[in-house]
Amino acid sequence: MASYLMTAFLQQVQQQQQQQQQQQQQQQHRYHNCILTSNISMTVTMRRVESRNASLAKIASMVPSLNDSNSFRSKNPRTRSSRESTMMSIVVMACVTILMARQSTTCVDAFSTVHHWNGKSDRTRLRVLFTESQRHSMKHSSFFPSSFFTTKTASSRSRLTSLQSSSMLQETTVSLQWTEFFTPKTTTTSPTTETNQQHTPVLLLHGLLGSKRNFSSLGRMLGVQLDKPRRVLGVDLRNHGDSQHAPNMSYRDMAQDVIDFMDAQNLDKVVLVGHSMGGKVAQALALLYPERVDGLVVLDIAPVTYSRDQDPHWKAVEDILHAIYDVVVKSDATTATEIDKALQSSIPDPALRAFVLTNYDTRRQQWKIPIATLVHQLEQIAGFDDSLHGVTFDGDVFIIHGGQSRFVRHAYMDAISSYFPNHMLTTVRGAGHWVHAEAPDDVTALLKRYLDR
Repeated sequence: MASYLMTAFLQQVQQQQQQQQQQQQQQQHRYHNCILTSNISMTVTMRRVESRNASLAKIASMVPSLNDSNSFRSKNPRTRSSRESTMMSIVVMACVTILMARQSTTCVDAFSTVHHWNGKSDRTRLRVLFTESQRHSMKHSSFFPSSFFTTKTASSRSRLTSLQSSSMLQETTVSLQWTEFFTPKTTTTSPTTETNQQHTPVLLLHGLLGSKRNFSSLGRMLGVQLDKPRRVLGVDLRNHGDSQHAPNMSYRDMAQDVIDFMDAQNLDKVVLVGHSMGGKVAQALALLYPERVDGLVVLDIAPVTYSRDQDPHWKAVEDILHAIYDVVVKSDATTATEIDKALQSSIPDPALRAFVLTNYDTRRQQWKIPIATLVHQLEQIAGFDDSLHGVTFDGDVFIIHGGQSRFVRHAYMDAISSYFPNHMLTTVRGAGHWVHAEAPDDVTALLKRYLDR
């Protein structure tokens, strides 16, 4: 009995000593668990995708000592850059996450997706990863322990409150960056005069690979010419311009981004003017939130699903995205001049290449948009929200079509009428898909007529 009690006592003491050692190790190496978990996940994933060893080797060359957790640790944790440790862990976990979410995606593509989330905070990157995991109904929650959410800021070295994965998964909207192209001037103090009244603001939504800057000239020119004073604003949609990045490009989610922007700016209603992809966002928003839309102008797009087999213009758009993606992944080009040269064979039009390069930050020598995400989401961008079938927007809709474009065709008129029974279509002869850039005076005059009606 005494021997048994002594053995039990020694075991208890041993357990207490082990617990104390574990606590000390956790205090000395706050990121050890996070990084170790990432490497374990990568090891498991490597076993599950043995056929992709070549891709994994390429990633390993991009991220030094990928499978050696000691390479991410410092002998003195207080002098180690917390951001470097955190971001290297995120890169590793991102590869694992996207690989498990998309079995058809190579490891290099997964790494490329994360590599181009430039300028985003650690929390934003984590939120994007977990949103992606939820969207694909992944069953690998065991790979994401609570310790992974513990981060440390470089300034305070204090431990942040652990992020709850459930709240991160639920947050799917993106904060949009915006600008005001025109603000009406108050010419009198009398609130009853017509010149002092401000009518419903105009909100401009750009197309794929565009940004709010595409409407700079038109926005200012329109504001000056309007008889009814209106604010004219523009936003960068998700994954474009200066706005945050997100893995999903559904029109329902992008419409929600715009609604959140309107709420933040206390805009009860707006007149939406959207081009191409932005036109689809505007159409989806009008169908989902008709009470928030005082008018809708659509520039050269229809609420239909485009395909590269039946729509040569959409095929050209896909080819442009794939050409950019090939340059990003396969080319060593880093300067705008080098990228322009690399794109010449795929995009011979210099004006179109110049438009593409507006998405490249020449100072930082990096893309401002997540190319891999846009390529992976081409099917979503080409389509429209199927759940909106049978829904109508009864407000006045004005569709401006470029005469040389095939994005609005006679075959699409039934779909347009089913969603927007009170629509009017006009064609700008000689203009293509970028109708507002090719015929700015004509488009401005048409918008003025619609807004001053």
